[in-house]
Amino acid sequence: MTLLNHRITLGTKVVAENDILLSEEFVKGGCPSHLRGRLWKQVLLSHVGDKLRR
Repeated sequence: MTLLNHRITLGTKVVAENDILLSEEFVKGGCPSHLRGRLWKQVLLSHVGDKLRR
């Protein structure tokens, strides 16, 4: 399995978990381009939501 295939498989699982902290850690290692939007949406919207609740 290539590194890209591994990142795609792992990234798909991370997106499905919908866990903000897990997503943050995953994107530190780079995101496959087709998962980038969904992963960053999870990460960034969590921080925006925190600011809106205050």
